[in-house]
Amino acid sequence: MKCTTCQAELPVGIRVCNSCGHPVYANPTLEDLYFSRLAANAPAGLVQKVRSSPFLAKERRSVTAILLTIANVEAFQKAIAEPERTPILNAALDLIAKVIYQFEGNIAKLWENTVLAFFGAPVMHEDDPLRAVHVARSILQEIQNYSNLENA
Repeated sequence: MKCTTCQAELPVGIRVCNSCGHPVYANPTLEDLYFSRLAANAPAGLVQKVRSSPFLAKERRSVTAILLTIANVEAFQKAIAEPERTPILNAALDLIAKVIYQFEGNIAKLWENTVLAFFGAPVMHEDDPLRAVHVARSILQEIQNYSNLENA
């Protein structure tokens, strides 16, 4: 079995990944499948940094978090037919993940229409708060560009 976050090999019966510290679930949920997709697309350099960072429980760190959510999800669901929603949301998630990974952030949690990303854990930089701000600004711009392409 492999960790859905960092793809490290896991011993049988383990509940927390030894490499990245993420929980391990016996029955994969939709969230786990999304994490697998995101982890598979993470840049190799970032994956190596995550694997080589010290175990997080042994130290205190300042972490900057950003929370991205789809506003007016009800209007989106009414406007877009069910079969068309999944490809649109997957493309948006891929775009968001690309930007987060570009600035060496970590996607910590996925909900139905929300992404929580950390900067400063497990990979730490002196400018993590600034990276989070750049990510938020870049994602807004990328989503706007994506929306313009879809409407064209």
